[in-house]
Amino acid sequence: MRHIFLSPHFDDAVYSGGGWLWQLAQADETVEVWTLCAGDPPPAEYSPFAQELHGRWGLAGAAVVAARRAEDQAACALVGASWRYFDLPDAIYRRVEGGEHLYASRQAIFGPLAAAETPLLHSLAADLAAALEPQDTLYCPLTLGNHVDHQLTRRAAELLARPRVYYADLPYVLDSEDGLPGLLPAGAQIAVHPLAAEALAAWTQAAAAYASQLSSFWPDAAALGGALAGYLTRHNGLRLWHTVPDD
Repeated sequence: MRHIFLSPHFDDAVYSGGGWLWQLAQADETVEVWTLCAGDPPPAEYSPFAQELHGRWGLAGAAVVAARRAEDQAACALVGASWRYFDLPDAIYRRVEGGEHLYASRQAIFGPLAAAETPLLHSLAADLAAALEPQDTLYCPLTLGNHVDHQLTRRAAELLARPRVYYADLPYVLDSEDGLPGLLPAGAQIAVHPLAAEALAAWTQAAAAYASQLSSFWPDAAALGGALAGYLTRHNGLRLWHTVPDD
């Protein structure tokens, strides 16, 4: 059996559950992180919003994806997971057929999924169905924070007639849990997994491997580690929510 963690971006699965990934791998379970929005940006003009993000990351154009893939592979290796990349570009690069950017502002990427992406949603679900095996355990985000790529990932997973395990999206869940109850699927059962100190250490090291993203959420790696430790302490472990196809 494989544990398949769907990650909207290169960092989401490790940020949200790296200690659990490490603990599974230490128990000789097969752990894989599948990043959906891992494709190269199209060779076209970037929106001002995308350029602003490039400036924050200290990267530009295709170099962004290349650097983030390298970070992701280092992070996955630290938690004992293998990786798989799908060819969908990040939301900040996606356009309608006529060339207009679909998500050209912070407000847009945390707003509703564009109606123009409905065909993409079904195509992505079909790709996942073809890649998954019946005995796989499938993990997907709850979509705390409401990022459109997280919405896309969850909705694609929910088009598949199979059990799912939901994880709370870090770092968004650290800011507020007010919306969490409304995001839980009907009938979902919570499981709290205590993590060993070694798991927390591996999680912190792996999350810090996303060097281009660190300053977006934490002042430094020590603050990141403190945030993860505090989160585990508040909930006595890592929370996951299990459901079945008929939810």
